[in-house]
Amino acid sequence: MAESRLTRWLSIGALAFLPGLTGCGGNALTRWRMANDDSLSPAPKREEAADDRNFFARMINPAGGLLKPAQPSSISGMLAAHKNGPSLAPPPPDPEAEQELEAAEVLVQEGKLEAAEAAFAKLAKRKKDHPIGEKAQFLLAETQYQRGRYVKAHDSYEQVFKMNAVSKFSDQIVKREFAIGKMWLADSDPEAQAEEKLPFKAVFTGGKPLIDTHGFALRAFEHVRHHDPLGPLADDAVLAIAEQHYRDGDYESAALFFDELVRDHPKSPLVKRALLSSIDSKIKGYIGPKYDSTGLEEAIKSVEKARSFFPELRTSTADEPDELDHTLDLIDDELAARTYTIADYYRRAGNVSGARYYFEWVTKQWPKSTWTKRADEQLVALANMKEKRAQMSKIMTPPGSSDPFTGNSLTGGAQGSPVAGPNGMVTP
Repeated sequence: MAESRLTRWLSIGALAFLPGLTGCGGNALTRWRMANDDSLSPAPKREEAADDRNFFARMINPAGGLLKPAQPSSISGMLAAHKNGPSLAPPPPDPEAEQELEAAEVLVQEGKLEAAEAAFAKLAKRKKDHPIGEKAQFLLAETQYQRGRYVKAHDSYEQVFKMNAVSKFSDQIVKREFAIGKMWLADSDPEAQAEEKLPFKAVFTGGKPLIDTHGFALRAFEHVRHHDPLGPLADDAVLAIAEQHYRDGDYESAALFFDELVRDHPKSPLVKRALLSSIDSKIKGYIGPKYDSTGLEEAIKSVEKARSFFPELRTSTADEPDELDHTLDLIDDELAARTYTIADYYRRAGNVSGARYYFEWVTKQWPKSTWTKRADEQLVALANMKEKRAQMSKIMTPPGSSDPFTGNSLTGGAQGSPVAGPNGMVTP
């Protein structure tokens, strides 16, 4: 009894550090997990790899571990290997396995879920290359789902697709994975109701992952949209991924997924919501005038698309602009600030012509911006400013030319001074 209490308190003490770990590295864990998701991009099998040795073995003996190619290297060889074609006949019946499956289903009906789970797992492993094994694997996942072991259930559902990529249970699996993703995502959703969130003890019962719960939720939604890209839940899954990235402050990723929803699901009722959220994400992803402005330019295109798709968004009048007009004014002001910053850089560098060009661009492109007045003031100051000629860098001196830093040419310079040799090098 004392030992079990000690184990419990040690577990709770270890978990005390996890919130900080998840908060600091949640995004990193999520990105790593999604990049290493073998359900979406399985690693090559040994027979498919040309050389599966480690790096040092390949470096020491490059040709020593080459395996025979898994597939014939020529069309004639491929035809010879498959001269009879693939068999379309159903697999032979297995009465013994069918009886085991029926017995396990009876256990589910009797409420003996733990015993049924063990029976399904055993049968699925033994008959993994038979339709009975595929059904047993699906029922295993269903049993784990009913027991609230959602982590195991999600892995078991994915195992069904590994057995058969076009499984007849795909519709049911996609619905289950979407439900699991919603439950896990509710943990980090401030708008989720208390009854939608799993209790803390679910960590110990297999109801939710130990850390990075929202990362596993995003993984579940990724599986939904990949297994059924044209299904009724695909657009909801993409929206859930996008909004979670938005809540995490990853506005660039959020905008990508919002745009994907608009592009791949043009008839979805979520398109309007995704378009407006995409505009917001692109604006918030802009760091400042010293950084790339591609996001702002893409936001302008999204505004035009929103007005084209949804004419009801055009509500501006002569006295009161609509929300999208206000958004365009904010974007214009940021673009004017960025152009002014470029012009000011040239002014400080003494490049009068470059500074004048960009200051004039501010006044012509954004005449109503607050930056226009400041640009006009700078243009007046530039009128009395002399152009400062920039010296060529020593590294950029063309071969065979004189060195501009010595004032000498190849034919000689001032008396007693060194002469620039080939590539601008100074010679005695």
